[in-house]
Amino acid sequence: MTYGLWKTIASQIKRFVFDAKTIETLREKARGESDLKPSRTGALSGFLGKRYMATSLALSGSPRPCILRYVVNLRARTEPLLFDGAIGNLFRTVGAVSKPEAGLELHELAIIISESVTKMDHQDFLKSLQGDEGFN
Repeated sequence: MTYGLWKTIASQIKRFVFDAKTIETLREKARGESDLKPSRTGALSGFLGKRYMATSLALSGSPRPCILRYVVNLRARTEPLLFDGAIGNLFRTVGAVSKPEAGLELHELAIIISESVTKMDHQDFLKSLQGDEGFN
């Protein structure tokens, strides 16, 4: 991978496979003592973010923030719901930023992720996509 014009850095791609039972276990841990019901994606994103922060702390010696960005399907979030025969993708990326705190627990990250998605739901963004003025 080329970084800038003159520096070349090595990159690696790794594939991790999580089975359904493991993801359900992560969802339970992400729930913690709260009433939160994290999605499979939210629980897994929180787990990976926690691992990233632990690795970053081990390498740098100081805690760093974690920025998670992932895609949210907007079809199920629109009111009225779009019919199944609609063509095309309707999505938005959502970001969740954690503070650079050492020892942040999985359920705390899951709450941050859930709040970022909820914030998007409550904005007028989805309503702005609909009607005569939608996508203008």
